Amino acid sequence: MASSSITLDVLEEFMARRKRGLTFPPTIEQQFELHTAPRRCQRLVPGILVSVVIYNLFLVGDWLLVPDVFWLAVALHFGLVTPWMLVAAWLISRRPSPFIRESLAASLPLVIILQIDYGFAITASEFAAHYQYVVIPTLLYANVSLHRLFFPFARAITGVIVVGHAA
Repeated sequence: MASSSITLDVLEEFMARRKRGLTFPPTIEQQFELHTAPRRCQRLVPGILVSVVIYNLFLVGDWLLVPDVFWLAVALHFGLVTPWMLVAAWLISRRPSPFIRESLAASLPLVIILQIDYGFAITASEFAAHYQYVVIPTLLYANVSLHRLFFPFARAITGVIVVGHAA
């Protein structure tokens, strides 16, 4: 194991303060990022590529639930969202800064849900009410499964999605 820049004094001081919150002292946060960044990028890239396939399989739902906007959904899937997912995977494979990496990861469920909400807003299908349920697995995808966004990003994206979907 590599030597750590975190000393016992830093840990004891942190524990003595018993500060409630979601962050550790900067030295601990930096050490965590140093040790987890390469693995985080290595896990995000294949996760995004699997997500591309799963996301495009959801076109079956578009075909069944909102057939009047199916071809628009196809165009948005393959002309906008899928290319963005592939670009994000490529950029993350280049190991960007933590903020850029997490912003890219957080942007994916956002653009997916924007596509879903747009189709929901313009469809006249009698089954449209069921189409919006696709938002739930997308939120789970962002916060629990493949992506597991860091909490500040998960909170922000979830808030934006909930407010946007409600609007």
